[in-house]
Amino acid sequence: SVSADGRRLVFASLDSDDDVAVIDRRTGAIGRISSARRDQLPGLLPDGSAVVYVSARLGKLDLWLQPLRGVLLATEKPVRLTDLDSAPQAPDVSPDGLRVAFFSAAGGRDRDIWTVPVAGGFPTRVTNRAGVDIHPAFSPDGSRLAFVSDRSGREHVWVLPLRNGEADGEPWQLTDGEESDLFPKWSPDGSRIAFLRGSGRGVLHVVPVEPGARPATQALPVNAQHLAWEADGRAVLVLGFWDGTRGLGLRAVPLNGRPPEVVSIPVDLHDTDVGYFSASRDGRLLAFHVTTLRGDLWIAEATRVNPAGRQ
Repeated sequence: SVSADGRRLVFASLDSDDDVAVIDRRTGAIGRISSARRDQLPGLLPDGSAVVYVSARLGKLDLWLQPLRGVLLATEKPVRLTDLDSAPQAPDVSPDGLRVAFFSAAGGRDRDIWTVPVAGGFPTRVTNRAGVDIHPAFSPDGSRLAFVSDRSGREHVWVLPLRNGEADGEPWQLTDGEESDLFPKWSPDGSRIAFLRGSGRGVLHVVPVEPGARPATQALPVNAQHLAWEADGRAVLVLGFWDGTRGLGLRAVPLNGRPPEVVSIPVDLHDTDVGYFSASRDGRLLAFHVTTLRGDLWIAEATRVNPAGRQ
């Protein structure tokens, strides 16, 4: 905004910093993964011994792995797992902790599912087709991979048999309908998959993992962003913009129809614009993509003004 006499200009600056926050739900302890560039989209190893995340700390987005001691960073430095020409997204770690599944547009505009060894090595393309294959999720026994695909004309949940982290047959379609599906997550016993459907008003769906099954739906007063199962399989954690609240919030949604319960976490998500998190197998550790916005006001003084009142 310029003053009436043209001698002053006031403007705002805005900076966004993306970090990964790891939280112990029992003790409230917090660990933070941060760099001068973006650190985001965390996926905890099932035993909580490390977290995989997407980082641009070397100039472009790749998958990195940071060993943990509880929620604190271990003495080992983070290790880069990929070196791709397109950013990896939505990492999910296998139940044995040996492989990471993710999706990427590497090599073209289409999205495909890949896996990469946690111990290091070359990524393996799991799906390879024209179209969209995104949001991979390992089953609890590692024998199947759920993912979202548009191969039927609309983005729905499909299930792919696996052997040694690679495709072992053709995928089959689990869900259908007129709206798109997002972020399938397996129940702890592997019998059900929870996912989000539609945009805006998030609808939580839970479906048995069997052909032709119909999902149970639970409409929620929330713009749901992401989800994870509680360790006992009785509720689903849903992160989103809940009605009547400021910013992102986490709630446990019981599957018996009872109202969602607020899950208190010792980290501020109010400025976070990407609702993404991960849980360890026992539910004790949670890892969040946290955005911190910083803004300042500045005033620039004109050093010379022409007769028209402009610098």
